[in-house]
Amino acid sequence: MLLVVLLGLPLAVVMAALWFLMRVPAPRLPAKTAKFWSQIIETSAQQHVELIVDLVRNAQFSYRADLAALVPTGNPDQDESLGDDAHLLDELRKLSLQGAVVAAYVMVELDTKRIMRHCWDPETIRRHYQFNRLKKFLKKELAIRLAGLPDYNEVRELLAVNNAIKHAGMVTPELARFRGWNEGDELANLDVFLQRTLPALPRYLGSIADSIITTP
Repeated sequence: MLLVVLLGLPLAVVMAALWFLMRVPAPRLPAKTAKFWSQIIETSAQQHVELIVDLVRNAQFSYRADLAALVPTGNPDQDESLGDDAHLLDELRKLSLQGAVVAAYVMVELDTKRIMRHCWDPETIRRHYQFNRLKKFLKKELAIRLAGLPDYNEVRELLAVNNAIKHAGMVTPELARFRGWNEGDELANLDVFLQRTLPALPRYLGSIADSIITTP
């Protein structure tokens, strides 16, 4: 019946109607169901975090084992490369930690998209899922203050570290706004940063899910 009605209308009207229908949010879930769904999101994020923790732990274990194996043999020809080998191991360790930071932020973005799919069409999600755009979008659409959610600052810092790794290779002015980082310094102690930040991510994502789905 809907098809018959649409065929009898001008194309512009049909396209406008379809565009409108695509943008209508899904109905809000009952509070109890929404809370259950946000817990699923948080649990899923926790599993992703555990994978990243395992990757970091394995990389650290391999680093220590390989470093311990670099023992002088007394043979000058063999021992000459020990310093280079140790430097290579240090660089590989840094890369593994940087990769873990980037993976953590990618996880936040992927789960943010997953949450938004409950209420918005793919094009809207594509334009607004990124952290800073999401903040403005949620405030305008649902009057949700992202800054008021648990662990918001941890995710802001994660974004700043992620950007510094990908675009600068050192502490940027953006990252230096956070305590413990000095502009121009090497991106050091990322293992400590990950230990502090990773537990916050599932809580943050669960809070976003709960806020979006239950907002009238």
